[in-house]
Amino acid sequence: MWIATAVLFLLTVASLRRDPRTYLTGLLAFATAVALAVALTGGLILLVLPILLLLTVIGLGIFLIANSVTVLRREGAGPAQLLGLLVGLVMVGYPVTSIMLLVTGRTTGLGLLVLIGVPLMYLGFAFAAYVSYAGVYTWWTGRHLRPVESVIVLGSGLTAGKVPPLLAERLDRAIEVYHRSAEAGVTPWLVPSGGRGVDEPVAEATAMTDYLVDRGIPRDRILVEDRSTSTAENLSHSKEILLREQLSGPTAVVTSNYHAFRAATLMHAQRLDGFTVGAPTARYYWPSAMLREFAAVIRDHWRIHAVVLGLLTVPFLAVLVIHLVD
Repeated sequence: MWIATAVLFLLTVASLRRDPRTYLTGLLAFATAVALAVALTGGLILLVLPILLLLTVIGLGIFLIANSVTVLRREGAGPAQLLGLLVGLVMVGYPVTSIMLLVTGRTTGLGLLVLIGVPLMYLGFAFAAYVSYAGVYTWWTGRHLRPVESVIVLGSGLTAGKVPPLLAERLDRAIEVYHRSAEAGVTPWLVPSGGRGVDEPVAEATAMTDYLVDRGIPRDRILVEDRSTSTAENLSHSKEILLREQLSGPTAVVTSNYHAFRAATLMHAQRLDGFTVGAPTARYYWPSAMLREFAAVIRDHWRIHAVVLGLLTVPFLAVLVIHLVD
């Protein structure tokens, strides 16, 4: 096990040195931590792992259900808000149903649940890796801010044409990054980024600019990007503006803490030098928001996940078919 741990550690270091802003780095780092735990305990952790996993899954499921009720009360119903509730119900329902089928001896139904459980376990591992690494990355970049040439602030929608609390947190964090960089000798350009929604009287970037100016940021240090409708467009359009202004130095991209790491992976994909900085978010909102971000990461890398899920599922599917035929 120590050899496997060493190999995973070296792969993690190599991935970190290449670029820490990749999902692969997070997977490798989490796999290294798991392998190290197994190696340090001499494999004893594997004996209690099934019970720990069962209790953890059910506990997290109950937490997500309770949290989703809070989100629905405060934010209203919608696909994004219902995701946490759905995941919570699956996390509680799956192990309970499995135990019932095992006790009653219904092997066919249990076989189907095992078939379903394999991809669910993979997704659970991938999600744990994502949340763990995203948390470490966001903490590290927030604690070790370095001077930058530009600060891009990602928009998040307006309320009656005004900056709502979530976006205000991002802008306040961007102002902090701006002043920290200026104190270190590099006064950056600020790029509020966000287009105009169909129900918005002004572009997000316009309202964001007014907010920044009202709080003492010189208007002549602001470059407005008001065409984007997604995070990928936020970054690509902002990058175009920076290149047009001949600004090629490191960039800090400021967004909410739950969104920071996925934004970092998009920075990597677009070869935008720099890092992301997370702004505070209401605690009740964070769990469901992280689930949405993970779903978006799965969508962004769907091919590799489809291949892995297929390879994991095929053997169990073959065994199940043989069992049914016999």
